Amino acid sequence: MVGGRGVSAGTTPNTMARAVEVGADFVLPRGTVIGDVGGHAGRFAIEGFLDGGGEGTTYLASRVVRHSFPEVEVTEYVCLKIVRGEVHELRERALRAMRAVVGLRHENLLRITGSFIADIDVGGGRTSQRWVIASELCDGGTLEERVAAGGYTAEEAIDWMLQISEGVHFLHRQTPSQVHQDLKLQNVCLRGPRRVPVIIDFGSLVEIFSTVTAGTEPRDDHGTPWYKSPERLRHPGRVSRADDIWSLGLVFLQIWARRVLHSPVIPARDRVDVDRVLGSMGGIGEFAPRHDDLASLFQKMLNDD
Repeated sequence: MVGGRGVSAGTTPNTMARAVEVGADFVLPRGTVIGDVGGHAGRFAIEGFLDGGGEGTTYLASRVVRHSFPEVEVTEYVCLKIVRGEVHELRERALRAMRAVVGLRHENLLRITGSFIADIDVGGGRTSQRWVIASELCDGGTLEERVAAGGYTAEEAIDWMLQISEGVHFLHRQTPSQVHQDLKLQNVCLRGPRRVPVIIDFGSLVEIFSTVTAGTEPRDDHGTPWYKSPERLRHPGRVSRADDIWSLGLVFLQIWARRVLHSPVIPARDRVDVDRVLGSMGGIGEFAPRHDDLASLFQKMLNDD
């Protein structure tokens, strides 16, 4: 996860509590310096712990960039995601997906600035070779925080939905097609003064080699349970572009409703549960009584087929 959650300096009790909560396997203290084992990516100083999860831990980091003309040194702040697991333990599919992410460039996707292998001190006198992914630092918080705060216009909501759709469409039309698998409000950050929505956290991204919509290969089952489509819950390990569309439907519904969906109301394994999810949020029609086209769109995105 990147951006919008505040930075915990060093290894304070709050930092450690958060790390335990998200399942981090270790926490680097502030001031730790890490760099590419090959010496090409430069050296980064850890400024604080941001977040973590099953795919790894994310830190705010800084590095000094030297410009020759004019001759000046600039401190650049980035996010560093340290991928869980030794490099030699990562399966080829995971490595392929990470390589694909590094090459993606779109206004509504997180900018990945580079990746490298580093020797990381994981505690107990042990070091571990880990894959590190460097990315931009989004400074506008997450869309979940913005939705919870409310106060935005219908025009802003529609603009966010359109831009997020553009980012997902860009992923889906890659060759091979890329499926995010974990689209949710928390995984959209806002960039800069224009508050451009940016899709983040590609730790669950997979490639779909088939040109048809439905996935045909068993895949690792990632993502947040209450954002998974009923089809995916019934058939774990199968992934398709339609899964992202379902997740987008829930994201858009929350944006339009100005209400954050909380996990206890799902997972939605069948149509009855889907109706219960929508009912717990007030239903689609109540959110868009004067926008029948949007209500119809949400309903189509959340169809169980």
